[in-house]
Amino acid sequence: MISVFVKKDQRRNYQGYDFILRPSEFAKDPTKEMHIHVLGEKGSMKVRLNPVERDTDQPTSIPPSLERKLLKFIEKHITDIKQRIREQLEQRQIIVPPF
Repeated sequence: MISVFVKKDQRRNYQGYDFILRPSEFAKDPTKEMHIHVLGEKGSMKVRLNPVERDTDQPTSIPPSLERKLLKFIEKHITDIKQRIREQLEQRQIIVPPF
């Protein structure tokens, strides 16, 4: 697992949540839809990035109001998030799925 934001980035622990990329998911299936995982004390959720939305196929225990804040945060920083994903996948020689 790789944090989307580097350690010193203030965005890394937004509202107590970390934004995670799992490169192995894309190594297994390069056509997999681009997404990240949001992990924190109150739960986790999978977020699709094109467009930014929660994957409703997977349950979450994150309260709806917090879920909306997290999605807005991702939308606000989507360019940086996509760039970091691209860099991390290319560094591991994994085919980058279309964004």
